[in-house]
Amino acid sequence: MSIVTWAELENSTISSPVTVTIGVFDGVHFGHQELLRRAKKFNDTNPLVLTFAPNPARIVAPANYRGDITTLEQKLTLLQQHGIHDTVVIEFTPRFAKTSGEVFLSTMLDRLRVVRVIVGLNFRCGAGARTDAHDVLSFMAKRNIPVDIVPPVVDNKGSVSSTRIRDAVSVGDFRAVEDCLSRPYALDIRPVEVHHDEAGGFTVPRCGIRQVLPKNGMFSVEIHGSRRGTSPEAVSGSAGQRQIPLEPVESSDSIRDTIEVTDHGIVGMTSWERIDFILFRSS
Repeated sequence: MSIVTWAELENSTISSPVTVTIGVFDGVHFGHQELLRRAKKFNDTNPLVLTFAPNPARIVAPANYRGDITTLEQKLTLLQQHGIHDTVVIEFTPRFAKTSGEVFLSTMLDRLRVVRVIVGLNFRCGAGARTDAHDVLSFMAKRNIPVDIVPPVVDNKGSVSSTRIRDAVSVGDFRAVEDCLSRPYALDIRPVEVHHDEAGGFTVPRCGIRQVLPKNGMFSVEIHGSRRGTSPEAVSGSAGQRQIPLEPVESSDSIRDTIEVTDHGIVGMTSWERIDFILFRSS
């Protein structure tokens, strides 16, 4: 995958005509997957995702932000799994948050050979999120660039959205999470310092986790990493290292553990030496 920043884009190797889809893509849920599907269907362009990190909500409304669904690393892995090979990551800073939607879109056109644009119906950008999907349509129409506005993906419980997924994670309803993601909810523990104690337990401090956590309680999970006394190559399934750690894992190829989520973090008793991912299973 070719990953460039907004600043690097002027001198990047992304020079071919592109169909751009823009969004946070937190979770890469079914709604996001529909945007990607539409971006990939054109033969005259390469699909390109333009996304933001950190999540803009973390910057503009930190007091109300409950956490990410995926880390940036997870998101990039998922985009690649869905056939996206070019991604532009914009560092969303307080300064960038002041950029108007028109300036943002103009800069995108200056730095990319945009043939068409795909956004969700609820897409918003620019200072104060004042530029919506129909504003993007009007802006691009003046430049003869078509825009596809994609309605939300809806199931029997309503629109699939990142907010709905956060709500489900918060109450520990991981069946509902899987219904929106088509995969288990996975905490990326790699950036966090895990504390091991002499009794064989571990604690993952809550302060190190940027993803949304469920309510306090006991949960059945799969832990991906390596166990003490075994090399990663000698351990099968989710206990060993995996090239693409977010692929579905069959029950016969997984090792289950129980963890407790507390006010201080995630606590478990286990022989794990290194923990990479904690997958919350729906059953």
